[in-house]
Amino acid sequence: MSIMNIITVLNHIHQIAGLKRNELGDDDNIYSHPVLKYIAPENNSTTLPEKRDLIKELLLEYLPFLEAMKDCYKEVKVEKDKRNNKYVKDKKQVFIRNYSDIYCIYWTLYNIFSTLINYRDKSCHYRFIPSKDQEEYSKRTEYDTVRIINKYYTYALRKTKEKYGYTTEQLSFIQNNRYTDDKKVNFNFFLSMQSSNNNLSHVGVAQLICLFLQKKDVDNFLENLPIYDNRYCLGIDEHMIIKRSLALHSIKLPKERLNSEKKDMAIAMDMLNELKRCPKELFNTLPFDKQERFRIISSDHKEVLLMRSTDRFVPLILQYIDCNKKFKDIRFHVNMGKLRYLFSPNKLCIDNQERVRMLEHLLNGYGRIDEVEYLRKAPNGTFGNTNIPIKGFGEIERDSADSNNYPYIVDTHTHYILNNNKVEFCFCEDSKNKNVFPTIEKEINGKWYVEKTAPHCRISFFEIPAMAFHMFLCGSEKTEKLIKDVYNNYISLFNALKNGALTEENYKDFNIPECDMPKKILDFLKGKAEGKSIDGYVKNILKKELKDTRKRIEQAPSEKDQMPSKRNKIGTKSYKRVLTGKLADFLAKDIVKYQPTLCAGDDYGIDRMTGMNYRIMQATIATYNDDDDFDTFYNVFKMAGLVDGDERKNHPFLKKVLLSKPQNTVAFNIKYLKEKEIYLRNIEKKNIIPPFVNRERNKWCERDCEYYRILGENLLDLPIELPRQMFYKDIRAQLEPLMPEIDFSQTNTTYLIAEYLKRVRGDDFQEFYSWERNYRYIDFLKCIRDDNGRICAQYTTTEERESLWEDSKNRTAEYKRSEEQKNEKKDKNFEDSLEERISSSHIKFQNTEKHIRRYKVQDALLFMIAEKQFGKYLDDIKAKNFKLKDIMPDTDKGILSETMPIDFTFTKKNIKYNIHAKNLKFKEYGDLFILANDKRLESLWKILATDTVNKEEISEEFAKYDFCRPDITKLVLDFEKDVLEKYPEIIEEAEKEYKKFDFKFILDWLINKKKLNYGIRNKLLLIRNAFNHNSYPDKKYAEVRELPEIATNLKKTFDENAKKYE
Repeated sequence: MSIMNIITVLNHIHQIAGLKRNELGDDDNIYSHPVLKYIAPENNSTTLPEKRDLIKELLLEYLPFLEAMKDCYKEVKVEKDKRNNKYVKDKKQVFIRNYSDIYCIYWTLYNIFSTLINYRDKSCHYRFIPSKDQEEYSKRTEYDTVRIINKYYTYALRKTKEKYGYTTEQLSFIQNNRYTDDKKVNFNFFLSMQSSNNNLSHVGVAQLICLFLQKKDVDNFLENLPIYDNRYCLGIDEHMIIKRSLALHSIKLPKERLNSEKKDMAIAMDMLNELKRCPKELFNTLPFDKQERFRIISSDHKEVLLMRSTDRFVPLILQYIDCNKKFKDIRFHVNMGKLRYLFSPNKLCIDNQERVRMLEHLLNGYGRIDEVEYLRKAPNGTFGNTNIPIKGFGEIERDSADSNNYPYIVDTHTHYILNNNKVEFCFCEDSKNKNVFPTIEKEINGKWYVEKTAPHCRISFFEIPAMAFHMFLCGSEKTEKLIKDVYNNYISLFNALKNGALTEENYKDFNIPECDMPKKILDFLKGKAEGKSIDGYVKNILKKELKDTRKRIEQAPSEKDQMPSKRNKIGTKSYKRVLTGKLADFLAKDIVKYQPTLCAGDDYGIDRMTGMNYRIMQATIATYNDDDDFDTFYNVFKMAGLVDGDERKNHPFLKKVLLSKPQNTVAFNIKYLKEKEIYLRNIEKKNIIPPFVNRERNKWCERDCEYYRILGENLLDLPIELPRQMFYKDIRAQLEPLMPEIDFSQTNTTYLIAEYLKRVRGDDFQEFYSWERNYRYIDFLKCIRDDNGRICAQYTTTEERESLWEDSKNRTAEYKRSEEQKNEKKDKNFEDSLEERISSSHIKFQNTEKHIRRYKVQDALLFMIAEKQFGKYLDDIKAKNFKLKDIMPDTDKGILSETMPIDFTFTKKNIKYNIHAKNLKFKEYGDLFILANDKRLESLWKILATDTVNKEEISEEFAKYDFCRPDITKLVLDFEKDVLEKYPEIIEEAEKEYKKFDFKFILDWLINKKKLNYGIRNKLLLIRNAFNHNSYPDKKYAEVRELPEIATNLKKTFDENAKKYE
């Protein structure tokens, strides 16, 4: 299964990167897969830098262990270089090579893939006969793999301790026994990664396998290993530590596209299931014992972490509105995919290589999300009524130069456009057409254009809770009417400005409070005629740029930071990891920012490099290393017009950076920042306007009548920004009779939602919101130190934090004094560092608290809306008077333990599935998605003779499949052993024919000797392959086609047929 997971990831990356399809290898050669070949060091000069960089990022995303393991490989190589340099007499000739990330990633994967294949071949066959070359090759690759795995497990133990809050004593049963007193590997320790013959031990092989299994499969795998035997006298906690450390950074498989039908009850269940999860911002502040309460054991006995990694409140509310048709005319902004067309089949780029240049346009429109999803794809597979084909992920040929493959639309499930924390929408008042689709047209010049309707309004994420509460109290019709009224008020205001009819005397007639008016309109009403001062702006911006540059210089990673050392240990908190991709992002953006432009007006900046060339430059910087040719690196900037070109357009200081011939990204970054600081000081001294300031912008102009007329026109063309607190007045009017004891003059909507929950509904927030939390800023204020003088982590209640906050000024001064007494050196850098430490921790504290307060209020709204939704179908929901405060991840009481029948319908690869649950607990709704995403479902469905399956039956079927998998492996080995003992001459024939001696060869040999028929041969081979590849065979080999006995019967079929050869 681990090999298949690797193939799945590599093939997925192969598709995203747009590599040629005919290059795809088979599962026996994963170490020579086209993805790995592409980033091989010997191919650097013939491959594209942006693709190498993309592949690197994708490998790090899907193989989480690789981030640490590449550093482990680098450490192995550096140690080897140092050993070799001991024998160099002339110390001037000593050279420690700086190994790039891509180099380390390639050789790390090459070694561990080769080792994994070798152990697969040994373990999956009764007798494995490698060639001499294979044997020597496997020894070489395993030599490095052993050292990488050893170092990686040290890192994994450190991270396990940090993540789960284990103490040194709890880990001592591993840490105290891995190495001997003289710091050599203890081969006798049962958890040693290395055996006495310097190969991987059984546990080392298990660790290697665990890296490529999903966490749910890791549990099944480890439970069958000898390390879980009672002979080691380990307790439950020790078993858990071993499991967590071995599975810490296991593979992430790309998820297949799954589109489930969003019915009103499904959305309500989705809402409720969010409430048992802890927001990530809160989770990271809790004590470890409290964090453990969110790690629960699921129905299939696997550990699950109930944590919200993202805030889903806004999309859930929008889905609720659309699914229940709450708004008559308002339609939210949605994306339906993107149009791609061929612009140039052979575009010469700045690295002197030709590429296919295609352009793409987003297809944005408006409508209820389920309606748009239904309408966007015509029965013939084209978009709407355009006849342009929609292509799925597997059908797209990226970088194809064949014009016949274009245009096409990338298949994307309709989703809301939620950019910059805003929700955009349009008023679709046409009674016939409530959904607005983009218009696609081809011009005579061959270009394609997409005409899209601009949104009428946008509203902040932070106002969505108030809008939802307004709907809950007043009804959706009143909410929609209020939004329309506010929108019309702004339209009237902007029309008056455009027509010169707005005056200081009549602006109140538009029913817009002064605090909600755009600042420029307030300037107009006050008679302000001057624009902003460009000189003042430039002075301020240069100060900020200089401050930022100095800070970057101080924090810039050095060449030494790229080298592992005793002081720079992988996995420790002080470990410095150089992120060349992040450096390249900044450098590319900054280089373009400082490049002058000769174009003005509407064409300002269009003479700078294209998006494709920008990505090439960015990737070139990210992948640049000691092994690369400097002249090639230099020419990229030359062809981009940044150096050695038109003097008016040359970058002001990049040439000086390049003349120093930096050897890698880190050196380039340091030199660039130093030259940038010199340049900024010069233009600041000479009062020169920097290249990134556009002198012709309207904001520098004199503000006369014409200026404000144009302003009015522009504001009418832009979406109306709905004001904050626009729903407060109506909400207050609804709540004043219900909560007469509250002083409403000092309240806001957030406060009122919380009070409504407590006073009117007699409820409260979930218990975990009141647990003690830790903030570094609060630690500074408390200033409690340990014996070594370090600030101790303190967990405090809300009341304690409020008390400390009131005295924060004095306590901050106290902390500063204690730090100054502790440190002898009190220079300016120390003072600045201390101030920055306090400031950053203070900002982080405030932001986290703000996030948590928002989550609390959103949870209350989700609960009230979901309960109201369930009340429409389940009569006893209201009578049972469920409470939000009872919802916890580890409790069986409350609304989440209620049951109801549900049909879960979804589509994958254009196949429709339906899973029926007779009595599904609300909290088990997520189990349906786990079943839907199971890779085995597609092949199993082809066997079944029904359109609907029962949840309990399919869950039991998969459990039996997992139980049968090791049995099938044993049956295969027993079969091979039996054949070899009966016909020993089979080995000689395999060697003569230079064929791989495996299960397929044995079956074919028996066929040739007429000792087996083709029907039995195919049955044995396909059942064995199916279980090896985590799937089911073709339905003609399944004698039983009813759940939950299919896997069990397949095992029985294999066992019976394996005995039918002569």
